[in-house]
Amino acid sequence: MMPMLKVYLAGPDVFFPDKFDIPRQKKDELKKYGMEGLYPLDNEIANFGKTQEVGFRIGVLNFQMIDSADVVLANMVPFRGPSMDVGTVAEIAYAFAKGKLVVGYYPEPTPLLKERTIAHYNNKVTEKNGEILDPNGHTIEEFEMPENLMVPTAIRDSGGQIFYSFTGAVSKIQDLWKLKQKVPELQLAQ
Repeated sequence: MMPMLKVYLAGPDVFFPDKFDIPRQKKDELKKYGMEGLYPLDNEIANFGKTQEVGFRIGVLNFQMIDSADVVLANMVPFRGPSMDVGTVAEIAYAFAKGKLVVGYYPEPTPLLKERTIAHYNNKVTEKNGEILDPNGHTIEEFEMPENLMVPTAIRDSGGQIFYSFTGAVSKIQDLWKLKQKVPELQLAQ
């Protein structure tokens, strides 16, 4: 029997107005698949205030929660611009460096980073020497990936994948975990 996997729910969800309802729904979905959800706001912070000290305390507690998890499930929704939340990127990188399985998802089908970046600049881009440049003259990444190439590479190399729904990602975590662990399916005697 496979142990109950602990899944850290990474993403900008902690900034959303329904930041306390979201984890309840996501944890319920994980439970249906025999997994336990861990959410950053589960951490209890004494003397909470918006100080640098509290910020560091939150960061350390989140890293410790990732350490206790088997899997990081990252909401990669574009946040405050064409790219995903930078805190989520840090959590993905940390989990990858720790050898965790990382699975990403977008809540719905999402254009590639190149398309989102061009739209972010209202199509005010130029082309020079075969490269697309933003209004600042910076190259727009064009590798047919949903995020900067480092994020999908870390997810793939962790044994994970990127999905276009939360439920789709959750439904595949156990299979991806087994592949990462090279756990053979139980064979019944004939």
